[in-house]
Order: sequence, then structure tokens, then C-alpha cells
Amino acid sequence: MWQEALNSAMVAWSSAIDSVGWVDIGFCLCYLLCSWLCYVSGYAARENAEPWRDWMWGCGLLVMLGLDSIVQAELPALEFIRSIARAQGAYTNRRETQFLVLCAVLLVCILIFAWMRTRLTDTWALRGPAMLGMCVLVLLALTRFVSFHYTDAILNAHVIGIPVERLAELTGLGLVFVGTTRWLRTR
Repeated sequence: MWQEALNSAMVAWSSAIDSVGWVDIGFCLCYLLCSWLCYVSGYAARENAEPWRDWMWGCGLLVMLGLDSIVQAELPALEFIRSIARAQGAYTNRRETQFLVLCAVLLVCILIFAWMRTRLTDTWALRGPAMLGMCVLVLLALTRFVSFHYTDAILNAHVIGIPVERLAELTGLGLVFVGTTRWLRTR
């Protein structure tokens, strides 16, 4: 069972890697640019004796998400879990579990955003967009991983010829870019 699941995951991953294109590379570069801006913001905050660890956490998070846009590590993990669920007969009852996990993911993202909002009250006007953008990107990544049929349909729908998933990703990256550049201009 485990070997079959692993083989299935590797087949799914190899086909996904073969389909990586320039758009994926462009998104990876956008993630890395925003990550670099978070690093510079964290360095500047540390030099000014201000809170800096959130910038560095954001830098690491954006590097991981950027590399995942090329490597697509969630696909073999998801296929591995699917294969195990099929082998154990749990795949037919997955919808309720996926819905509950999706609700939990949304709740956790809201709680993290609220915690960041209260923690950064004095600098929220400057840091807020970057933190909101990171929450959007984390929520999007976790939503992709849960792979609930209805959310997949929404993420794959096209608006003005662009998938909603990519529009959400651009929104998150744009918020991080605006937030970091706004914060850096005050330093």
C-alpha cells in the first residue's frame, strides 16, 4: 500500500514538474523579490531596534512558497494522501473532512491575522498590507493543499482570462510588495 502510494505520488509529481512554464518561473521570481524586500525590512527594523522577527519569518515563508511554485511539493504529498485514503476505503467520505479542514484553515488564518493586527497596532498602517498579503498567500497555499472539490473549481475558474488562483496570488504578492516598500520608505 505505501509503495503504491509513493509510486502514484511520484508519477503525479513528475508530470507536474514537466508542465512548469515561464508563468511559474515568473511567480517564483515575484515571491523571491517580495522575500528580499521582507529581508531588507527586517534588517532595517533590527538596525533601528524595532520588531524585526516578523519580517524574517515572512522572508522565509515567501522563499518556501516561491520555491514551491516551481517544485510543486504539495502535489506528490496530496497524491500520496489520496492513495492511502483510497487503499483504506476512506476516500469516499473525504468531503466532510475536507470541509472541516478548510474551515479550520480559514479560522487559523483569521486568528493569525487578528493576532498580528493587535501585535502591530502602532505600525499597522505601514506593515498591515504586507501582513495581509502573507495571510492571503498562506490561505491560498493551504486551500490548494486541502483540495476541496468546490474550492478547486473556484480557484480554476477564469476571470478576464486569468485563473482566480493566480489573481489571488497576485493580490497577495502585490500587498506584500506595497507593504514592504511603504515601510521601507519611512526608514
